Amino acid sequence: MELGQRVCAVRPRCGECPVREGCAGTAADPEPAARRRRRPFAGSLRQRRGQLLRRVLADGEVATADADAEAAAGLVEDGLVVLADGRLLAPR
Repeated sequence: MELGQRVCAVRPRCGECPVREGCAGTAADPEPAARRRRRPFAGSLRQRRGQLLRRVLADGEVATADADAEAAAGLVEDGLVVLADGRLLAPR
């Protein structure tokens, strides 16, 4: 556990890892994780879901016509918002 906390962190230090040869993380991609290109957050579904959830929590409700359909469907599926009468509501 300490290895994961200290070496396999957000910015992994693969060069310092004592088990690098058998690491599942580097087996698929031998390039150190720190150098891998990360997907952009701006415009992603994750960002759109967060923006919609923020609106629902701040306003109390959001009309589905005014909401990003893909983000709304994901939030409803995950139980983070409730769909009722064409509105997205915070669960009670």
